[in-house]
Amino acid sequence: MKQGKGATDDELEDIFGVSKSTIARYLKLYRNSGNVNCMTMGRPVESTVIAPDEQRVIIEIMLRQPDRRLLELQQEVGRVSGTVYSISAIQYYLRRNGITRKKDNAAIHHTPGVVNANRATGVLVLFLSAYSPDYMPCEGIFPLVKSWIKENDAVWHATDESEEFVFHAFMEVTNEDVVSFCRNAQYI
Repeated sequence: MKQGKGATDDELEDIFGVSKSTIARYLKLYRNSGNVNCMTMGRPVESTVIAPDEQRVIIEIMLRQPDRRLLELQQEVGRVSGTVYSISAIQYYLRRNGITRKKDNAAIHHTPGVVNANRATGVLVLFLSAYSPDYMPCEGIFPLVKSWIKENDAVWHATDESEEFVFHAFMEVTNEDVVSFCRNAQYI
């Protein structure tokens, strides 16, 4: 789909480092209000496109200290470069560039076969410490909520009550789901 001055949604997604659904929400906001002030959307005023110099800083930090929490990484990049990026922008950059963190730090991820297979595809393999506060059992809830919202996409775009809609999406998560996430994280 073409949006704006000849840019496609894919191009806008790459330029701004946001999802197509975010682009659609901003377009809807602009059509309804004539304004795209990010504070209106409830977003903090932070840069989302990470400049090449800051990209190098992120990679250097990750190589030196792969168990750094995202908040610490954000603070270090800000200290070094003077630019504050949102944690989600940093996480998006890392994921987009093949730097991922294993949520469960399972022993299988440390076997030579898995490590070598990952490295053969160009993946930078970095191991976290045994516990990482970046990953919590509640992280499993968000894919469920996002999936429910995607399944009800037509309603999402038609509603003026987006907060109530998102609240309803979270209410679709069952107690059994929450217990399962806690079990998988070995909290229970």
